[in-house]
Amino acid sequence: MRAYKATVFKDTRWNRSWIVRWSELTDTGKRLRKSKAFKRQRDAQSFAARKTRELRGEVCQAADETDELILGLGDTPVSAFVDTYLERRKTDGLRAATLGLFRGSLSRLVSCFGPSRAIATITTDDLSRFLAEQRMLVDGRTDQPLAKSSRNGIIRDLRTMFSFAEAWGYLAKSPMTGIRMLKVHQDDKRGWYYFSPSDLRALLRAAPTLREKAVYAMAYGTGLRFGELFALQPEDIDLAEEYVHVRSRDGDACTPPFRIKDHERRSVPLPRYAARLTAGWMRRRPVGSPFLFITPERFAFIQARWQRLRARGEQWENRFLANNVVRDLKRHAKLAGIVPDASITMHSLRKSYGRNGARCLSPEVLQEYMGHSNVATTLTYYSKRGADDDAHARLVLDALFKGGPMQNAKLSDV
Repeated sequence: MRAYKATVFKDTRWNRSWIVRWSELTDTGKRLRKSKAFKRQRDAQSFAARKTRELRGEVCQAADETDELILGLGDTPVSAFVDTYLERRKTDGLRAATLGLFRGSLSRLVSCFGPSRAIATITTDDLSRFLAEQRMLVDGRTDQPLAKSSRNGIIRDLRTMFSFAEAWGYLAKSPMTGIRMLKVHQDDKRGWYYFSPSDLRALLRAAPTLREKAVYAMAYGTGLRFGELFALQPEDIDLAEEYVHVRSRDGDACTPPFRIKDHERRSVPLPRYAARLTAGWMRRRPVGSPFLFITPERFAFIQARWQRLRARGEQWENRFLANNVVRDLKRHAKLAGIVPDASITMHSLRKSYGRNGARCLSPEVLQEYMGHSNVATTLTYYSKRGADDDAHARLVLDALFKGGPMQNAKLSDV
């Protein structure tokens, strides 16, 4: 069996040197264990990176007999590569929110292996142990393992990063090749609360202002994402044809830009109850904000933040448009007498739209309305069984058994 890795250890006996250890096989098949000492950690890691490439059969060049190394791309410290990677992906046009997710996952990697660890010395076994040891970062819950879905997010981010490292010549082969995604069972998934039509009616009665009523009706009736909802401007609403148009918008000196998640504009039918509430709000909304559901006071804060970000050369994120929305939604749900059995967020209204649409629309049409790039997302994440589904299933199956009328119900709708 051949060794493909040189490892670095701290000499704890003298506390003043770093040891690189590796093993080689002779022509007779005998294993020879070797080591080399260095005064500085970075020198040891550079040597280990070079030796690892040699063990893998790669050609490495030494400067002279003093064993001073000509550092290659594989000797790049992991922190330096992460900075380079994020900067290059930023120029690829990735949104600030996506870069933030990458940054969170990769900061865990740097914290685990240390900023000076050579990227070429990180192996599949190292990453497997790293993923298994990940814990939650929330205060008071740091002793709890990270959820499987969260670890899968880290796996996706690392796969992308190391595939770029391989393509750019930093690695001979990505160490993420042998790591599979974790299987997430239904019990492992975080639940979300389904708002039934009766819940929405109670929520609309409890909401104290016309603006909040229109926001909830629009979110439930069209399934818009958080950023899409609060980025709407009056010209995006077609009350005559009853459509809402979702489209990207460039920023200017006063107004920040808006970018759709999948970069494709779409038009979504606007239910009449949502159209009536929206029309009422459009007639009464105060002047001073270009956004439909954002007050002039909030828009002044948005302008100040946008100008600060522009001055620093930083990107705008859609989530900066509104705050305290989830807090208000939970408070209004409580006033409406809604007792949730799962998490309540603004995304719950979007998912409730998806579940309602799945019962009366084809997957392809619902995919277009919700703005998904893949129909598998529509089928996998935006359906949830409830008590009314069970009652509907009994109705259909009883009708089939008795040979009576189906009452406009299809078994495929269950």
